[in-house]
Amino acid sequence: MDYVAAFADGIGPSMKLIETDGGEPVNDWALVKLAHERGLVVHPYTLRKDSMSSAFQDFEELLEHYCYKIGVDGFFADFPDLALKFLEAK
Repeated sequence: MDYVAAFADGIGPSMKLIETDGGEPVNDWALVKLAHERGLVVHPYTLRKDSMSSAFQDFEELLEHYCYKIGVDGFFADFPDLALKFLEAK
């Protein structure tokens, strides 16, 4: 991560690189923590309503998890209208 921070402002990892426990939410988001400690922003891809982990009841819960529990700085989504509606409501 130090190497990346020498030339980049952020990273865009797959969601699977953040949560690697079979798609279930985990409580140690080491990749996000390492990036933030080095001043990098984190924008994971791709948050999707139609292929979520069974750990989430709906797309809003998935967005809540990534944005407010994990603390990513942004994200890529295949349902931008729903993501924007969620963010505007917050």
